[in-house]
Amino acid sequence: MPTSLLLSSLHRLLPHSSHLILLLLFLLPILSLTLLLLTAKPFLLRLRMPPGPLPLPLLGNKPHLARSKPWLHLHAWASTYGPLYTIWLSRSRPTLIISDPVVASELMESPGRSGKFSSRPRMVALGELYWNNASILVQPYGKGWSVRRRLLHLAMTGRRLAGYKGVQEAEGVRLCFGLLGMDGEDGGNKDNDNNKNNNSNSQKYVSLIETFTASIVFCVAYGHRIDSLHARVIKQRFAFMQYAASLNVPGRYLVETLPWLKHVPDFLAPWKAEIKAAGRREAEANGKLMDLVKREMETAKVARALLSLAEAEAEEKSLKAEERQRLERESQLPESLCSLLLELREAESAPEAHQQPPPSKSQGTADTASLTARDLSFIPASLFGAGSDTTASTLCSALLALVTHPETLVAAHQELDRVVSLPASRSPTFADEPSLPYLRALCKEVLRWRPVAVLGGTPHASTEDDYYRGYYIPAGTTVLGNSWAINMNEAYYPNPHHFNPLRFLDENVAARVKRSASNGNGNDNGNGNGDRDNNHDNNHDKEPEIGGKAHPSKSGHSSFGWGRRICPGAQLASNSLFIALAKILWAFDIKPVPGVQYDIFDYTEGFNVRPRPFKCAITVRSEAHKRVLEREQQEAMAYLEKYTPFSE
Repeated sequence: MPTSLLLSSLHRLLPHSSHLILLLLFLLPILSLTLLLLTAKPFLLRLRMPPGPLPLPLLGNKPHLARSKPWLHLHAWASTYGPLYTIWLSRSRPTLIISDPVVASELMESPGRSGKFSSRPRMVALGELYWNNASILVQPYGKGWSVRRRLLHLAMTGRRLAGYKGVQEAEGVRLCFGLLGMDGEDGGNKDNDNNKNNNSNSQKYVSLIETFTASIVFCVAYGHRIDSLHARVIKQRFAFMQYAASLNVPGRYLVETLPWLKHVPDFLAPWKAEIKAAGRREAEANGKLMDLVKREMETAKVARALLSLAEAEAEEKSLKAEERQRLERESQLPESLCSLLLELREAESAPEAHQQPPPSKSQGTADTASLTARDLSFIPASLFGAGSDTTASTLCSALLALVTHPETLVAAHQELDRVVSLPASRSPTFADEPSLPYLRALCKEVLRWRPVAVLGGTPHASTEDDYYRGYYIPAGTTVLGNSWAINMNEAYYPNPHHFNPLRFLDENVAARVKRSASNGNGNDNGNGNGDRDNNHDNNHDKEPEIGGKAHPSKSGHSSFGWGRRICPGAQLASNSLFIALAKILWAFDIKPVPGVQYDIFDYTEGFNVRPRPFKCAITVRSEAHKRVLEREQQEAMAYLEKYTPFSE
């Protein structure tokens, strides 16, 4: 029978719908083979990598992960899969989730592995399109990152950190004086004779705290203080930070899964044009701040030259008093990270610099010539996101902890009153820190109890294949230390939701180290009871325990990150936290407002979290405390005079 006749016969015999069935039967093997090829790599890797929840084809574990507070979901998975498990958030790239501090330390801090796990996963929207790879936050491990890190560390040496303490003490006084200024606000404590000093407006104390942390960071970065959050430069910083956070949401942009989409022309990809335009605005703002400091340095140089000339020619009297005061003021430019970078840049570009042998790293220099002006401007700017918002959030958590755990306030008051009694007519300073062990422990407990970077901050990424405890970890694996799970790990912190500074007192830390050494540091899968996250009332009433295994880090917590990617401003932030709490707790009572229900789990969403606004009564402890703060406010403003404020 001819072929045409056969086909026509089939057309008559088969219904029209059967053509679709035949087409599907033909395409099904092709689709199945394609799906098999797409899922083969993850399937084979799953057999060799740490265990984890079964990923869906193409979608991975994204549909399984809760959109709200994913760190709780990841914590719950740890109780099933152990302290190290694998999830799949993209088609072919696995993510390791760490829920034990020893595992985190062994992978990201041990000498043999830290270099392998110090890179960053590729971030197309945030790193490449928005920041154009200028920010140290998204830099992969390599020379570009090393140069930026070395330059940033120039502002964080022991000598310079000691030099910042005067600014931090003065800003701490300003913070307390601002809290004094909230007279006449009802904190809900009707029985308090000093009710006029109570503060129930959470936004006001949050604004004061944010001004405190922002001003310190801007003094360090640019040599200028912040007097108001309404200053244009601060509004810009908050806007840039919020926009960057919006880009760092997994799954929001398809370009993270299909990186080739970044090459689509802007007119065909409006989302891409918008991101790049926002990035240009931030880069322009960073450049303007660098230019401002550069002009001030040139003005200071001229002023010093004029003063020297007048002295050399014995013509001091020829300068009017007003002129001399102006020149002296202009010549005294505060040292800042920005001015330090510009001085290095100028020194390295000088002709004689090319005739000298390259300085060693120990001499505190770095290759600024390898960075563009745009890249250089991002280094001081990075301090704001790393050290301002995070420290402010930690201080808000401290107030929540004090309100919900009043016994800690009593203990802090007793220690402060013993060390800085009122006849001294002063508030605490850094000189008192060695005599305030409970307060130091309280600061550490705040960082542990409610970590700001609740998912461990920006993830790490591996650069080489590795094996750990028999599991294969391929190069390119994203590594996430779940700070929430680590800090709530009951094996290390029994009754973890109870705020208890006694965990970090030296004698208790020493006892845990000794006990851990005698019992062995074997890691179990103990990551806390998943139900504890939703059953905090029972935890709160439970008698706290001081036991537990010793944390591998010297600080006793890992809230600042790990290894070579640890927050470079960790000590600066710790100092700000200490001096703020020392002065606040010395001067004020911080109590709950009657009738207000406090929820220690009511926190914001996102990668950096803080308590949602809550009311508390902040009352000056006595008129004597108030008089000390009023006098110290005048001294603080005199000290900060050289750090001229940014205008609104």
